[in-house]
Amino acid sequence: MKINDIGILQRALNRERLAKKQAEKILEEKSQELFSLAQKHENANILLQSLLRQKDLEFETIFSNSNDAYVLVDNHGNIKKVNEYAINMFGMADELTLLNALDIVHDADKKKYSSAFKKMLSTGSLRNFSIRIKDKKDKIKTLQVNATVIYDDQSKPIGAHGIARDITEQEIFKKEIQDQKRQLDIIIENSPVGIALFDENTKKILKTNKSLCEMTGYTEKELLNLNGKDLTHRDDFDETKKVRENLHTGKVDSFLIEKRYIKKDGSTLWAKTYAKSIKNEKGDIEYNIALIEDITQQREKTEMLETINNIARSILGKIDVFDIAKHIVVNIAKYLQSNYCTVYLVDIKKSIYTEIAVYNTSKENNIQLDKKSYPINEGIVGDVIKKGKAEFVNDTSKDSRCLSCGNEKLSLISVPIINNGNIIGVINSEHHSKNHFTKANLLMLKNIARIVSMQFKNAINVQELKIAEQRNIELLKELEASNNELQEYAHVVSHDLKSPLRSISSLISWTKEDYGSLLNKEVISNINIIESKVELMDHLIDGILQYSSIDWESTKKEEVNINVVIKNILQIIHIPDHINIVVQDELPIVNAHKLKMQQLFQNLLSNAVKYNDKSKGEVVISAKEDEENYTFSIKDNGIGINEKYHKRIFKMFNKLTNDEHSTGIGLSIVKKIVDLYKGKIWLESEVGTGTTFYFTINKTV
Repeated sequence: MKINDIGILQRALNRERLAKKQAEKILEEKSQELFSLAQKHENANILLQSLLRQKDLEFETIFSNSNDAYVLVDNHGNIKKVNEYAINMFGMADELTLLNALDIVHDADKKKYSSAFKKMLSTGSLRNFSIRIKDKKDKIKTLQVNATVIYDDQSKPIGAHGIARDITEQEIFKKEIQDQKRQLDIIIENSPVGIALFDENTKKILKTNKSLCEMTGYTEKELLNLNGKDLTHRDDFDETKKVRENLHTGKVDSFLIEKRYIKKDGSTLWAKTYAKSIKNEKGDIEYNIALIEDITQQREKTEMLETINNIARSILGKIDVFDIAKHIVVNIAKYLQSNYCTVYLVDIKKSIYTEIAVYNTSKENNIQLDKKSYPINEGIVGDVIKKGKAEFVNDTSKDSRCLSCGNEKLSLISVPIINNGNIIGVINSEHHSKNHFTKANLLMLKNIARIVSMQFKNAINVQELKIAEQRNIELLKELEASNNELQEYAHVVSHDLKSPLRSISSLISWTKEDYGSLLNKEVISNINIIESKVELMDHLIDGILQYSSIDWESTKKEEVNINVVIKNILQIIHIPDHINIVVQDELPIVNAHKLKMQQLFQNLLSNAVKYNDKSKGEVVISAKEDEENYTFSIKDNGIGINEKYHKRIFKMFNKLTNDEHSTGIGLSIVKKIVDLYKGKIWLESEVGTGTTFYFTINKTV
């Protein structure tokens, strides 16, 4: 081994010896310190025991008969002393003082206890600390602990003592109360009825539930800043104030009322409200509780049916359109609480709509009949008429179509009255508040419009009929005057025209008698033509007079035997030998004017004979009857009439031939007589074969 290596080993050995001595010295110092601490601990125990002995007499008197457990522990939690109640509480005797307090703490609360004990030693006390423990039988109890730290003469904690009160039953009761409260909260929160608790002094809402928030549209926070008056509809202020005063003055303990509330959006909520006062021990009212049940739909359905029934009853049997409209606006305004309700009458032809009944709460006389008219292309009502659909406006101030609403009419509802697809009227209702009307109101007005449409249309028809009747009366008067004038004119004309004709006829006769031998044949022929024309003109004037006298002739109706009429006519008119007149069966007896019947048949028979070109001519007269009419026919085998002339021949002065002796008035007289008896006339004809004229005479005329 080298000398250098020996030196290194020597130095290492020396360092080891030095380190050993230093370790022995540290060990000796720590042993001394540990002995000193043990001594101090023993002294502390001695001091604690001494203090305990000093306080025994004081504590014995206080805690021996106490209903609370007294426990003394050292600063490690070891139990040093307990009273009799603690022994009974824990179900242990001598062994209790052999335990640490942590030993009897419930496992779930051990961490909680350790933290609290440590904190107590640093703060000096423990107040109202709840902890669960296990007794000897492992029965769990809940204790409320109040403890104080015990200090030595150097103010160092050497232990603690305190009171442990058994609050197991209280906790059970408290839990039951909490469970009941939680259950009650669940019931209240999920109740379909709105609930509000009011402070008697401030009248503010202190507590509410979800249902009330949903009913009103407010959050709970918003409701807590409101009182009952803030939510009450202003039309219900007085009634609500009266019943609340009875509650506040103690006249009643509770009341039930149906009232309206204003929701956050401004719409109306009908509710059945039950309110009750809550009093303190002195009998003074502290709170008021209100239970609020939403009956809006129920009330609206009831009132809607009642309103519809009232309207249906009130307009039943009425035929005056203004009277019907009046009942409509009164009932609707009452149901909707409207400030303004109108029924308009629509005139599509004139493109206007007219007020026929107005209910206005601002007027002393609520029912107005202003009869103002508006063009169909104006206003919300105009749009309803054009589109045929109802309008529902929550804020008319934002609608440019509103003609005269203003701030006093902010809500509007307008519904058309439709009959057979035609708009005949409009029901319009308005209110000074926004969002006043509901969709249920709209449905109700639509139902009313459907119900009244038929009665409304009937009334309009009656009104138009009255107007038409009045016009007819006026026309009849005018016609009567015209007929009188025509009668007078016809007689004047016939007299004035016939007088010169008679003079002309006389002059022609005198000329022929006085100068007949001096005149040549040509002149005589011309004079004969003039004479025939004068005769034709005379017949024409007679025909016009007959035609004009048909309506105003005042002869009385009588039983007319048509067989006799035909027999008389055949004796008057000329019947050529080659024409045979046949009457089939027996002709009826009619209630008519004898002269008119003769004119009727004579004109038809004369034409049948006159325009027969056959070598053996035949005219057949027949008749049949039903419940309402007699139907006659006159058939000939003459020249026939082209179909294109069938309507034309009944007009005055229309002739189908160049016959100089024909006036063209005969068939027009026939047509006028048939019309007078509310009958019809027509013909069937074939050119070259013959013609059959048919006509009817009404039995009741």
